[in-house]
Amino acid sequence: MSETGSSIPRQASQLPIEHEGIYPKYLVFKHPDYIPEVISAWSEGESQGTQRLILVEDFVFVLKPNTDRHARVAMAAYAESIRSDNPGLSIDLKLLVEGLE
Repeated sequence: MSETGSSIPRQASQLPIEHEGIYPKYLVFKHPDYIPEVISAWSEGESQGTQRLILVEDFVFVLKPNTDRHARVAMAAYAESIRSDNPGLSIDLKLLVEGLE
């Protein structure tokens, strides 16, 4: 187990060369008060608001549905699973997946 209590290694250097399972590959940040204009400006290289980004330290699993058909299947399953709890997100995810296929 790593120092976080998880069995997921915190650094890729802890993994055997042939390992292709879960390993740290992305840093995920959250903006405390999401405003589309701020996020758009940040993604275009402007620095406004970036000092407020918060590193997500919990385990996060990143999906890339544009290039990974398995990610699309996972997103469709998640959309179905949350249908009664969060119908708006469920619909958005289903439309996103349909648009990528």
